[in-house]
Amino acid sequence: MLTMPALGAYADRCAARKRLLVLSTLGCVVGTAALAGAGPGDVAWALVAIALSCVFYSCGESLIAAFLPELTPEDRMGSESGWGWRFGYFGGMLTLGLSLWSVLWARGQGLPVSYFVPVTMLITAGVFGFSALLTFALLKEHASPQARPAEDAGLRASLVRLECTRHEARSFQDLSARLACSVACQAGISVAIALAAVYAQPVPGFQQTGTMMLIVLVNIAAALGAFAWGYVQDLMGHRPRAVLGGGRDRWLVHGQ
Repeated sequence: MLTMPALGAYADRCAARKRLLVLSTLGCVVGTAALAGAGPGDVAWALVAIALSCVFYSCGESLIAAFLPELTPEDRMGSESGWGWRFGYFGGMLTLGLSLWSVLWARGQGLPVSYFVPVTMLITAGVFGFSALLTFALLKEHASPQARPAEDAGLRASLVRLECTRHEARSFQDLSARLACSVACQAGISVAIALAAVYAQPVPGFQQTGTMMLIVLVNIAAALGAFAWGYVQDLMGHRPRAVLGGGRDRWLVHGQ
């Protein structure tokens, strides 16, 4: 919450979205791989690695979303975004499938949990890092720096610009509604994905393999939902608004 607005302002001012995306991806990969080094009792190590990987991932997720208006026309943003999320969920399922295969193989060999759990961390970091290589190879930075060469293009100037944006944003009601929707959406995603495994073990009594299969099913449902609703968004508009008039309801599609 504290770092992403400042990074966004810096990325806009210096046209540094791709550079920051590379750094955030590397940070996420390193933080995830570092979890493999957490042994029994290494709580502090694990907490730091989880925190760093989550912060870097969240920053990268915001940075890569900023490229969408440059990659697709406005009337296809929903479907294109849906395709992106769909591939992301399939990547998660691929990672879970490889991890499940590794766990089952290790158990068949009689290996302890302390062996195959670190391997799943390395698999996750490897798949994420390898998948990002295509983005780094094809994605281009089309934005131009807002700061002139003689001006301050550092973080301090970006924070000043961020404060100006905060004041200007008060006049945009659509932005406030969009941010409120984001809060609800991200809360739902966090509960469904991040907490599904935590809930599955003590309540329904799932074992480790059963929990991984549950997460696979959650990802399948999410991929189908993102794919379908992206096309619905293109059809209806980003924000349909019901307006009373002429004795009946009329739908005004945003942007049309």
